[in-house]
Amino acid sequence: MARASDANISPAVKASLSIEATSEDESAYLIKMDTVFLTEALQSIAPNANPKKKPYEQFSLGKLSKDKSRYRSVRGYPENVNILVDYVYNNQKPYVRGGAEVTDPRYVTLTFQHSFIQMPDNNYQPRIDDARVGYFFDQVTDLTSDSVVPYRDLINRWNLEKRYPDRAKSKPIQPITWWIENTTPKAYRKAIKEGVLAWNEAFEAAGFIDAIEVKIQPDDAEWDAGDVRYNVLRWTSSPNPPFGGYGPSFTNPRTGQILGADIMLENVFVSNRVRYSRLFDVAASDLDGEAWEDESPLDGELGKSHCAFGASLRDQVSFAATAMAVIGRGSDVTRMVDEGLRELALHEIGHTLGL
Repeated sequence: MARASDANISPAVKASLSIEATSEDESAYLIKMDTVFLTEALQSIAPNANPKKKPYEQFSLGKLSKDKSRYRSVRGYPENVNILVDYVYNNQKPYVRGGAEVTDPRYVTLTFQHSFIQMPDNNYQPRIDDARVGYFFDQVTDLTSDSVVPYRDLINRWNLEKRYPDRAKSKPIQPITWWIENTTPKAYRKAIKEGVLAWNEAFEAAGFIDAIEVKIQPDDAEWDAGDVRYNVLRWTSSPNPPFGGYGPSFTNPRTGQILGADIMLENVFVSNRVRYSRLFDVAASDLDGEAWEDESPLDGELGKSHCAFGASLRDQVSFAATAMAVIGRGSDVTRMVDEGLRELALHEIGHTLGL
C-alpha cells in the first residue's frame, strides 16, 4: 500500500530553470532565480477581489510590473538567508484611492521577505495533534492508514529539553529567549517583559523552570531581527494596521518543531490613532474581526491564522482611555495602557508557542 500512497497526489512545480554554470566538482550550481523571486511563483500576493463588493467599490493593485519589481536586499546569516523583494503593481485607472499607506494608487509597492532556513538535525520528537487542544499544526495525512480519520498532524512547539530529566522540575537546556528590540520605547519595555514572562507559570506546571527569558537588544547590537537565531519583539508604526500585535512563527514542516518567531507590536495600540467613527460605533467594533476578513490584504496562506484579539484590545483600550478622560480619571490611563500591553504581549507569545 505504501507504494501507491502518492499515486493520486499532484506535485507543485514552482518553476523550471536552466543551470547557468556548475562548479568543477559539481557540488554547486548557478541558477538565475528572477522568474521565481520577481513573480508570484512563491506566493500569491495580490488579494482576490471581494465578491460582496462591486469592482468600483474596492481597491485593486492592478498588474505586476516585471520592469519595476526588484530585489531590495539579500541578507545572509549563519542559519538563514533573507531575500527582500519589492513587488510593484501598475493600475492606471484605480477606482479607490486606498489608505494612508498608499502614496500613489496607480503605482503600489509591496515588500516581501522570502526566508530560507536551515532545518535542524536533532533529537526532537514530533507530537501528533489532539483536537481537544488548540494548537497550530503542520498538516500530515497518512494515506496508508485504514482509519476513517488518517490525520497525523504535527503540532507546533519548541524543542524544550530538561537539563536534569530525572527531576520533577528543571531548567531547560536551552530556554526560549526573547529580545525586546531597541526600537521599543523604554516606557513600555517593563510591561511587555512582564507579559512574556507570565508564561513561565504554565511551563513550571509542565515541569520547566524559567522556560522563557527576556533580554533587551543593546543599542550597539551587531545583529538584527532578520537573524533566525533571535526571537524579537519588534515595535512598529504603520498608518492603518489591521492588528495591534502580530505573532507568527516558523516551523520545520517535517516535525512541527518551532524554529523561531517574531512579534510585531504596533504603536497605534498606545497612540489612540484610530478611526473614531468606528471606535464609538459599538456594533461595528464588535464585528471588527468580520470586517477585517472581508477586506484583508493577507488572504490565502498568509491570513489563515488571523486573530482579531490585538485589534479588538486596541479599540477597547482607546475607548476606555477616552471615557476615563471624560470622567476625570486621566491619571489612570498610563496604568491601563501598561496592563493592555502586558495582556497583548501575553496573547501574542501564546501564538508563538503554537497556541
